[in-house]
Amino acid sequence: MAKLKEQGFHTSLWQYNFIPPNPENTNYIEAVKNGFLAKNEKGEPYRLPEECKGSWVNDAVIDFSNPKAREWYGEKIYSLIKMGAGAIKTDFGEGIPEDAVYQNIDGRHFHNFYSLLYNQTVFNASKAAGKENIVWARSGTAGSQRCPVHWGGDSQCSFEALAGTLRGALSLGLSGIPFFSHDIGGFLGTPSDELYIRWAQLGLFSSHSRCHGVGNTSHREPWEFSKEACDIFRFYDKLRYSLMPYIYKEAEKCTESGLPMMRALYFEYPDDRNVYHIDDEYLFGDGILIAPVLAPLSKSDTRSVYLPAGVWFDFFTKEKIESHGMWIKRRVDLKTMPMYVKEGTELEYCSEDKTLINGYGEIVKKEIWA
Repeated sequence: MAKLKEQGFHTSLWQYNFIPPNPENTNYIEAVKNGFLAKNEKGEPYRLPEECKGSWVNDAVIDFSNPKAREWYGEKIYSLIKMGAGAIKTDFGEGIPEDAVYQNIDGRHFHNFYSLLYNQTVFNASKAAGKENIVWARSGTAGSQRCPVHWGGDSQCSFEALAGTLRGALSLGLSGIPFFSHDIGGFLGTPSDELYIRWAQLGLFSSHSRCHGVGNTSHREPWEFSKEACDIFRFYDKLRYSLMPYIYKEAEKCTESGLPMMRALYFEYPDDRNVYHIDDEYLFGDGILIAPVLAPLSKSDTRSVYLPAGVWFDFFTKEKIESHGMWIKRRVDLKTMPMYVKEGTELEYCSEDKTLINGYGEIVKKEIWA
């Protein structure tokens, strides 16, 4: 990790909240000796049964209701951060057994709260080690906005899963969590070039972007797909980074207000009854409306987009549209993801210079859309 760090890489380590009951596993031996594991009716370490989906059968469960267990686990994480890890991916957390016996709370009441304590323990350990306060969290509940960032878990590689990912993002935003990410391309399976492109367009206009898939043969790096897919990925990647001044400013607003970066239209237009059930487009911060393409071109080469009342500009064609709250049809090709800028929005663009200034490159252009 130290060598990687010298080359500019920041290593994220994968972690989960269970312990394999291997007699040679020193972590398991310590946890049993000190009573840091959830127990069964007989007072023995609880073992995950076959019907506990999404987890490894027979593993033991760390009891985060026990403050000493949290302290012990936090020390383990702290040592990894000190070794040079940049961040910890806190996988799982949502599937703990309700019939297990925990030290300080009934399992039925602990089920949701568990994920918050799990992520908080890692978050605090990272802070204590002098690192940025961040985790890469799969699970959460009320209060989890205090331990960012969350991602959407293991989605299928399908257009249906892509649409579901966006619905999940908007739902999470309505629940008070400002920042959200997901696996570009989907996790389970192998995406087609078209699906990968559409997912990348959405992913690069989420608060955080991540390319990740299952196993060692199902790659998600853009250069593993066609030249066209890689070129389109590069186009939106560069567009995202050129807009970093806007993204940083909007993220700061979200931190202060609790508003999400990916914002359901209802947030800004609560009096417009048309937006109540729109779950396939969103505001990216205050000023940009994103309408990702969620179906293959073989079904349609147009995208219906709802524009709330006001003046909007097509980001790519600069067309000005005066809307009283109306649907429009936008023709799309593989490269196009419809984006509209609200009148009066100021966009600053930074250079591609790798020398970062205040979190982004030197500002080289400023636009006020009017």
